[in-house]
Amino acid sequence: MFRSIVCASLLLLIVAVSGCRPLLDGGWEGSANCGTDAFPISAVINETGEGNLSGVVYIEGLVFGLIARGDIDDGSFDPQENSYSFDLQTDEDELAEFVVSDLVFSDDQQTELEGDVDVLDENGQTTNTCDLGLERVDVND
Repeated sequence: MFRSIVCASLLLLIVAVSGCRPLLDGGWEGSANCGTDAFPISAVINETGEGNLSGVVYIEGLVFGLIARGDIDDGSFDPQENSYSFDLQTDEDELAEFVVSDLVFSDDQQTELEGDVDVLDENGQTTNTCDLGLERVDVND
């Protein structure tokens, strides 16, 4: 009997902890502030219950006012840090062009995210780090 109660309590605790974390599913808008430059960002993010991320991020004005499309790659949630990270792949080569890290909810309503974006060169070396701020504009059903 005691063992059944302990097992049931642990199961409820696991469900409560994992069920309380909001998913990033939906549309997001904001900007990447890189010193004196700010680049508008739009994103559609899909998250599984296991914390795996996929989706698309659009970055405006990087080159001659064009919009760069980046696919989310290797996206995940770190439960110890309570943060998200992912790579952005904008072309066909293996190395990512951007790395988003330390992405966390920055408000109680869980509609705003803050984090860092590392801009990488063709060798995968960081050339610049930008402050990323996003606000939820739509939620996937």
